Amino acid sequence: MVKQFFEVFPALKLEQKIQDLFEQVKVEKVSATKSRDYIRVTISSSYLIPKETVYKVETEIKKQLFAYQPVAVKLYERFRLSQQYTPEKLMDAYKESILLELKAYSPVEYHLFKGAEIAFRGTEGLTLTVEDTTPARSKASELSRIIEKIFNERCGFSVICRMEYKEKKNRSLQIQPEETKVKVIRPSPIPLYAVAACWVLYALLFPLSRLTDFFIVSCISLAAFFSFRKIFPGKTEEIEQPVEQEETGDDAMDRVITEGRDYLRQIREVNDGIPDPVLSEKIYRLEDVTRKIFDHILQNPEKMPQIRKFMGYYLPTTLKLLRAYETLDKQGVKGENIRSSMHDVEMMMDTIIAAFEKQLDNLFQEEALDISSDISVMETMLAQEGLSADSFSTGDET
Repeated sequence: MVKQFFEVFPALKLEQKIQDLFEQVKVEKVSATKSRDYIRVTISSSYLIPKETVYKVETEIKKQLFAYQPVAVKLYERFRLSQQYTPEKLMDAYKESILLELKAYSPVEYHLFKGAEIAFRGTEGLTLTVEDTTPARSKASELSRIIEKIFNERCGFSVICRMEYKEKKNRSLQIQPEETKVKVIRPSPIPLYAVAACWVLYALLFPLSRLTDFFIVSCISLAAFFSFRKIFPGKTEEIEQPVEQEETGDDAMDRVITEGRDYLRQIREVNDGIPDPVLSEKIYRLEDVTRKIFDHILQNPEKMPQIRKFMGYYLPTTLKLLRAYETLDKQGVKGENIRSSMHDVEMMMDTIIAAFEKQLDNLFQEEALDISSDISVMETMLAQEGLSADSFSTGDET
């Protein structure tokens, strides 16, 4: 039996804006698991409800009505939309909600959808074009399933979501923003000097007591200005201007890019201040590995959670050790404490570089598994077709 939302939850108190939004919402079904640890509430509405609002209502139901019970509450929306909505208009109005839902579900699908080019063909065709990567290939069917479920089961359409692929962009993290040369024309001051000379000479030769005099000298000045500007057009110079770095649109990813560029800059600064050639070479290696880690994350943002500890502890602690070494080296004395501390940092650098290289290697774990799987499948197929090396050996013996 269908009931109004607040008939089912009469004691629930919400923000006024949300309260008004849910006044016309209906509850079609309430179900729970046998263990009573999960409650599913199916709601219907004739208008879209942002996913952020749905999450807030779920939280309030749990907090106000089941605060002391180990139960999860989930709202399942059904939108009975008017015919003014097409799949394309729905995407425009509901995209942020889809992104929020995908972000809670999986970072891989979230980043795929966020960076996808979206195109509609008729009333039933939806195409998502994403960069051709291993995660994109492995998660494409799941992303299509989720999008189709949202459009069809939740919103009443009959959309088929297809995935297409485009060449992957080659991104690299720069220590400093790239610069480009821009031509700038520096105007010559001579035309202004000519204008000033006209006023001085006129004032010396004729009285400036009437409006007519001011009009005449103004005309002469303008003529002199444009004449001299044509003769002395100015000097053309090339200056370097920073190129604005492209933003990903993802706040977290943009922060990683900014922090990564800052860390690389600091590593370079520390290395410039350390005269020891052996340690300096190790720092160059450290910078190179660090750059490769950030470049890989820039091209595979779904792997960002894998470097949280790397960015939050290992990288800043390494910089702290290197800065301490730089400070000790500048003291001009080599007492026991200074010499011992500097030696410890020098020895630690090998361990740190090995750890950073291991961090980079771990980022390719998924690709390694895919390669291993592809090799196993190919070996099996070659053996079945009698094209493997073992098959040739067997044939020769026969």
